[in-house]
Amino acid sequence: MDRRELTGLIGELDHILGVISRYRKQNQYVYPRPFESWCNGYNRILDQLADADLPVAHFRLEKDDYSPSGKSIRPESVDRLVESIRALIAHLEERVEELTRALEEKLAAPHPLAEYFPRDADGSPIEPSPVKNLVLVAVPAGAVGERLLREAILPVLEARGLDCCRAQGFLVDEAAFAELCRQLCACRLAVFALARRDPGVMLALGLARGIGKPLLTLQPRSEGAVAVLGEAGLTYSDAEELKAELGRMLSRLLESAEDAEKENA
Repeated sequence: MDRRELTGLIGELDHILGVISRYRKQNQYVYPRPFESWCNGYNRILDQLADADLPVAHFRLEKDDYSPSGKSIRPESVDRLVESIRALIAHLEERVEELTRALEEKLAAPHPLAEYFPRDADGSPIEPSPVKNLVLVAVPAGAVGERLLREAILPVLEARGLDCCRAQGFLVDEAAFAELCRQLCACRLAVFALARRDPGVMLALGLARGIGKPLLTLQPRSEGAVAVLGEAGLTYSDAEELKAELGRMLSRLLESAEDAEKENA
């Protein structure tokens, strides 16, 4: 059971204790019918905890629990039921505390991505100086992505003296994922071709967006556009059109990135 379920059972047991306490204050004797009702409520909760290692057992009404007249329940038997309920509450509260500590430790543990994005002692990201001519490019796997890269993106980058680092293979290889993160931190700009909603491209886009890297998205008009708020985007009909527009957009973005770096220097 999780913390919420265990806390709910503790509440039910507290309610039974409250009912017993009020009944005993208002009545000189405890009669079998209410006592059986309390026992049933307690036993029902034990049934829900059947797989747990419990310090108490089910409470069964025996002959010795009745008063000599047989019309009421002995006070000692009522006390024994109360003690059993309290012991069960204490056990469940300990279990809730254990689950709470485990959750707090899990939340306090470093995020799985933390090792790829180092931070200083104050928790601020350690951002290396970007490599001036480095552009990270992510394209869809397969023929569509290869054609975009070969016919449109690489020629534009090479014409402007920019180096291309390609994001690939990181969905199945931890070393490649670590390299992607390193390249994202090092590059001046990241370019993402969103054709066919390739999952690798979308993941890399999310990482770039998360660390605040300047980025450019490329989307074919034949597909529904993916909105990336606050970021530059190009739509195109074919590789030739993309090639023509990409150069102008890259120049503008790189100039903006340089201006921002000067302001932060």
